Amino acid sequence: MPLSHKCWQIAGLTALILLSDISIVVAQEDQLLTESDLIEDLQIVQSATRLEQQIKDIPASITIIDRKLIEASGAVNIADLFRLVPGFQSYQVHANAFGVVSHGQGDAHPGRLEVMIDGRSVYLPLLSTVDWSALGIALEDINHIEVIRGSNVPTQGSNAFLGAINIITREPLQDQGVTFSTTYGSLNTREHYLRHNGKIGELDYRLSANYHRNHGTGLGREDGESENPEQLMEDGGEISQLNFRGTYTPNLTDSFDIQLGISSGQFGVGNAADPAELYPRDVDTSHQQLIWTRQLSQSNELKLQVYHNYHRWKHTNQVLESEFFGVSPDTVQALTGQPDQLVDTALEDGTTERFDAELEHSIMIDGDNRLVWGAGARWESLESDKLIGAGREVDELMLRLFGNYEWKPTTAWTFNAGAMLERNDLIGTKLSPRLGANWHLSPDFTLRGSISQSFRTPSLLEENQFANLSIPSNGSILDLTSYTPKELSPERVRTYEVGFIHTYPQWHSSLDLKLYLEEVDNAIGDVRVEIEPGIENPAFGNAAFANTNEDSWRTQGLDLQWRVQPWDHTWLHLAYAYADAEGNYLRRPLRNELFFRNDRVPEHSLSALVNHDFGNDVEGSLAFYRQTSVDWFKGSFLPAYSRLDARIAKKFHYGKSEGVVELVVQNLLSEYTEFEVNNRFDTRTFVRFKLNFF
Repeated sequence: MPLSHKCWQIAGLTALILLSDISIVVAQEDQLLTESDLIEDLQIVQSATRLEQQIKDIPASITIIDRKLIEASGAVNIADLFRLVPGFQSYQVHANAFGVVSHGQGDAHPGRLEVMIDGRSVYLPLLSTVDWSALGIALEDINHIEVIRGSNVPTQGSNAFLGAINIITREPLQDQGVTFSTTYGSLNTREHYLRHNGKIGELDYRLSANYHRNHGTGLGREDGESENPEQLMEDGGEISQLNFRGTYTPNLTDSFDIQLGISSGQFGVGNAADPAELYPRDVDTSHQQLIWTRQLSQSNELKLQVYHNYHRWKHTNQVLESEFFGVSPDTVQALTGQPDQLVDTALEDGTTERFDAELEHSIMIDGDNRLVWGAGARWESLESDKLIGAGREVDELMLRLFGNYEWKPTTAWTFNAGAMLERNDLIGTKLSPRLGANWHLSPDFTLRGSISQSFRTPSLLEENQFANLSIPSNGSILDLTSYTPKELSPERVRTYEVGFIHTYPQWHSSLDLKLYLEEVDNAIGDVRVEIEPGIENPAFGNAAFANTNEDSWRTQGLDLQWRVQPWDHTWLHLAYAYADAEGNYLRRPLRNELFFRNDRVPEHSLSALVNHDFGNDVEGSLAFYRQTSVDWFKGSFLPAYSRLDARIAKKFHYGKSEGVVELVVQNLLSEYTEFEVNNRFDTRTFVRFKLNFF
């Protein structure tokens, strides 16, 4: 279907600006390119197809959040960085829980993005989402992030339904000695980080540890209503993390990348719309990863990756049945046949594990043809009395075959054909293909187009959900919150993209514009239903939320990003997105009634960052964010907001050591809310200190 008239208007305006910029650049005197210019122009990425490719050759749109952008942003958590990506939304569900989505459709536990750390998926079957507060790494560990802005199932599999994020950590060889940093600031935030880089024989290693805590959002009211009394939002907490990465190169053809990590902490989580429903949740995680790479020849490489993830949440809130349901103890006795007793009403509780093994082979067939292909297997399990039923443990084995073929018949054309074939007992066998063509009109200007169809398998939780409140003594169901009444089908997305990439070597500049259409059907959503016969009758209530495949939506729009350095000491990053979305969501199944919604995606979102080097080792930046209104699913309808962040940093040297002192002020403008009405984001100030010992 054609893109909306407004999309073409915005694209036309961008083209006019582009032509104006070209005329200015042509009028300037020619300048010799530096080595850094060439590196920027030939930036290599791997997340789009698994092949190492220049950005102008990939069949997808990508944003690279490099170390310069990370530092200039003033971000204090990893999820905050994705505000800089066009078409992405990042929000706080509460103080220490975050959501990151591509083109909206967000909820408290968004699950249609694949998130990886050095190629290891951190997607959790436990709540079909990512735990951004317990990734096992800190901001200081990150080298850069590759963000695929659109479906990337043909490369990364089912979880990359609407996009993919690959966080690339720093190689042990990139740093030397010991690094220490500490942060103090608003919400009583304290963060300490320590890293040591060293070498033992042929093993280069990095060992890092960090501790983070804060006291949470502050005060809130039930449903945000002013007539309700203020209560403490107990969404603060703390976490400790330890991470090891080693690279071992015994010879010229083999290399081993070893990563180990553990995390342990506690945060208050729950329903942010009611401060009384936030309870402490313990988290314990660990991961192990090994990547063996063998260089078979100069253009022939074999890679084996194996990893294991473990994640345990313990969420508790003990309360009397009578107090929870608002009835007398006698009523509890009459309905349940048991005396009034303590029950645990917190739901985010359980254990999940994942084992993954993958073999990948990449080869240059000749100067014009390259191929990457491989196979993998993933086994994951989920155990949770509260989310899937007492005494149950479910697991799933997913097999996959994948490949991407790159063909360059001439210097003016690059073609990519890729696909992912996935199989499990739930969905059977599904093929997700993608075709892309890139036309290089000049070394600095590329037009590209791509088309894909992809599938997302239901998560272990979505397929097996039976979230309930039960009597500890005999397991009888008191209340059924949500469940899956029948077998689910895979979600499907069809994606169409056209765009261009234009670089300006004279200005260290790159402009990326994309027009897109995404059509999602058979999407999984939950609706309020009467509990079906055959399910044990809860003592309280006969209705619950049921997972179904009834939702669908269509999003068309424009993504634009521009990175430019107009002056020697100043550079800018601009990201803008326009999205026109409409969809049908089943909300009254007994009447087969679909609700039409067009507010699940912000229509406009903007981020603009400028960084300036003042000399004398002083650097400063400003970041402006703007997002129009949106109605998050199971969150709140939120009006448009603007936010302005500022950062000033001073570097210093002492002997062989160097460091930096930094002041970050977030949201210099008016207070606004994120996701829920109680998540008020006021002006926040942080001071950071960093010291490197060589």
